[in-house]
Amino acid sequence: MCIIFTQTVCDNNINSNTFSIYNIILLQLFFSINGEVLFWHKKKYKDRLFTFLFGREERREYLLSLYNALNNKSYTDPNELKFTTIEDVIYVGYKNDVSCLITSDEVLSLYEQQSTFNPNMPIRGLIYFSKLYQKHITTNKLNMYGTHMIKLPTPQYYVFYIGHQDAPERMILKLSDMFAEKTDVLECTATMVNINIGYNKDLIKKCKPLYEYSYFINSVYEYKKIYGTIEEAIDKAVDMCIEEDILADILLAHKAEVTDMLLTEFNEEEYIKMIMADSKAEGKAEGLAEGATITTIKYYYQNKNTKDEVMKELSIDEEQFEEYLKKYPKEDLLK
Repeated sequence: MCIIFTQTVCDNNINSNTFSIYNIILLQLFFSINGEVLFWHKKKYKDRLFTFLFGREERREYLLSLYNALNNKSYTDPNELKFTTIEDVIYVGYKNDVSCLITSDEVLSLYEQQSTFNPNMPIRGLIYFSKLYQKHITTNKLNMYGTHMIKLPTPQYYVFYIGHQDAPERMILKLSDMFAEKTDVLECTATMVNINIGYNKDLIKKCKPLYEYSYFINSVYEYKKIYGTIEEAIDKAVDMCIEEDILADILLAHKAEVTDMLLTEFNEEEYIKMIMADSKAEGKAEGLAEGATITTIKYYYQNKNTKDEVMKELSIDEEQFEEYLKKYPKEDLLK
């Protein structure tokens, strides 16, 4: 349980700006998903390919194209766009988010990419937006404690889904659906957009980078069905897309980096599948804890951590460490 106490002094005036935004910010210290703390990370995490494509200064036109497609706009000047991505926010070990402010429309957009359905994105969005607005208020020297209402950019939150699970073309995820009782006191809405091949064709047609990203990721999935291993699937998809001029410039210039990002993404996707399968089969909360253990052991097999680091992270001794290796054999976790 987390109890937050607040005190507001209005000095006999109604303060229209005193919103519990700082309460929300405090939640950043506590929230985590699948064992990964969402905020206050100092370590440099890898980008997902989505963030690599749409979240870099050198490709501002990609993000502007995405904004135009989502909002039926036709902006051509990349300077209309200001990156507002929070660098120390991560999800399951890597960056999957891009945030920007379109100055002409005063729209503050948050875009995220997911390969597994996550109904909890609204709470993540709420915490993320609280940081964005805190920064906006500070940067623009806005007075939250005055008697005049301050104006804030309009929030917009999209989650782009591309993966194996069946999903509709669009789905609205609401924070209020997560509350124990229905209330309109606080709301954050995420629009999940399915960008698998065959879905949201009109949207994808309007944004060439989004189409090429979708085509490339779906090619990896298809090649994995043929060749079995993710390494070979990625290699084949990269070569095919270069030949067909799909993200060709980026794949030629950053082939090793893109391959490494996709290996991480697909490995994490498998981890999440394992966690979900274990949790469903056992019907217990221990499923998530076991999933974290599996991830730690798998990292050990991949030489990403040492025996001592595993024992420290799982709070186990050497005998228990050996038992875990027997319970989760290398050939099972790395197949």
